[in-house]
Amino acid sequence: MKTEAPLRVVALLDASPSSLAALTTAVTLAASRDAELLALYVEEPELAQCAALPFTREVGASSGAIRPFSLADMARGQACRLARIREALRRALGGRELTHSLEIGRGSVVAEVLRLARVADLLVLGRAGLSARWGRPLGSTCRRLLLEAPCAVLIWDEALAMAPGALRVLGAPAPSALLDWLVAGPLFDRVEALGPVPARELACRLAGERGGGVLLRRRQLAALLAEEPDWLAPIRLPVLVIP
Repeated sequence: MKTEAPLRVVALLDASPSSLAALTTAVTLAASRDAELLALYVEEPELAQCAALPFTREVGASSGAIRPFSLADMARGQACRLARIREALRRALGGRELTHSLEIGRGSVVAEVLRLARVADLLVLGRAGLSARWGRPLGSTCRRLLLEAPCAVLIWDEALAMAPGALRVLGAPAPSALLDWLVAGPLFDRVEALGPVPARELACRLAGERGGGVLLRRRQLAALLAEEPDWLAPIRLPVLVIP
């Protein structure tokens, strides 16, 4: 399958530090290549259904405190998250004249992304949401989008610094418009080929690397995940997956 250069960069947001860091990267990529930016936030109706139940409680992420959780609490939380996203978008744009929009979806996050994503998009998302960090498995939404999105997907995390380096490609890199678009940009300055190795060995080889990233075709990622489900956990690099 021929991989075209992205015409639009899509940032999936949930107000977590990881997704807001991904937004900054998405803005930088879009601005460096004169692409359109779409910021997407999805409200999940299941939260409202849970909040309506009289016995629903929430647990503080850092304190562990258990407290009541109502529809009013949920609405305030949604409003706060959306406000943080709008402010993060304003800060990330930094006054740049970049064609952009913020879309508020409703429903399943994966379904909304699949509905809106185009083949010529680059989807940028945080490696994990509020419940996971480096050294832990990928979030379920991240994993599904890596394997199901119709476009190239880049995963990012707030722990990363935007330091140009090699884009490491598993197998011989085939010339493509996407590689041309990415290389000599803010993330990658060259392409390096990696020989085929088992998932655990590949993870060990990449775990100590800093700067640049790794590119996989979807079939390669699926095979590596089948071999070692958490092989990506120790890798502190941006991971780009293409169809």
